[in-house]
Amino acid sequence: MIATVPRGGEFIVIAPVFRDYRAWRAKWTKLVWQKSTAWTWLLQRDPRVKLVAHVVTDEIAVKKNYFKPVQAFVYRRVG
Repeated sequence: MIATVPRGGEFIVIAPVFRDYRAWRAKWTKLVWQKSTAWTWLLQRDPRVKLVAHVVTDEIAVKKNYFKPVQAFVYRRVG
């Protein structure tokens, strides 16, 4: 899919914030955690893309307790 992004183009990957996947009750949670970790690892090492922003809410600092927070990774295709 990276090849479909023009050079200089950006794309966003949304992933859950996992503090401890065992705290989630759904049976598929471990699979989501594994896939999210694998994709993040691959993208961080792919020379065709560069991470340009990581957006995540610090719910402790804003004194909010979100049920299941997510994070966004913004990548730019460089190669």
